[in-house]
Amino acid sequence: ETFFWLGFTFSAIITTLLGLGVFGYAKQVKSILIGFTQLPFLKRYRESAESTGNELITTSQLYRKKPFKFWLKLIGITLGSWTFKFCVVNLLVTAFGDVIGLEQFTVFSKVLVMWVIMLIPITPGASGVAELTFMALFCKYVNPGIIATVSFSWRLFTYFPYLILGSIIAPR
Repeated sequence: ETFFWLGFTFSAIITTLLGLGVFGYAKQVKSILIGFTQLPFLKRYRESAESTGNELITTSQLYRKKPFKFWLKLIGITLGSWTFKFCVVNLLVTAFGDVIGLEQFTVFSKVLVMWVIMLIPITPGASGVAELTFMALFCKYVNPGIIATVSFSWRLFTYFPYLILGSIIAPR
């Protein structure tokens, strides 16, 4: 529960700052970011905060010019992508476990909790933490003998494609 609330709070703060920055208050958010670097343990990130603030200002200027149709398409694609990522667990747990009826909503809710918890770890893609969290949250539904395999399958469908595509696209 603590990890969930830490992740949720951190995510809410970052999302709010980015949203405010992109949609109207980029200079103020840049000032906040630079202000954080006044803390002794964050001083080394001052250049990075300034660079991020400058990028936020540029992004804000570019996005203000986008038509309403652009935003509708972007929202639709994002909702589709995240819904797919969340529903993969429901499909796997249904295929390899024992989930019936309205329990699908419980599984979906646990997926939301799991994604918030995955915001906290510092490992790339929350590796290790994600799999352990998956096994802890869904062991009720899947046979303990195959839960690790189901967890790996989940990562295979929702994480590794991004790594593969990223390794192809990013170098270009």
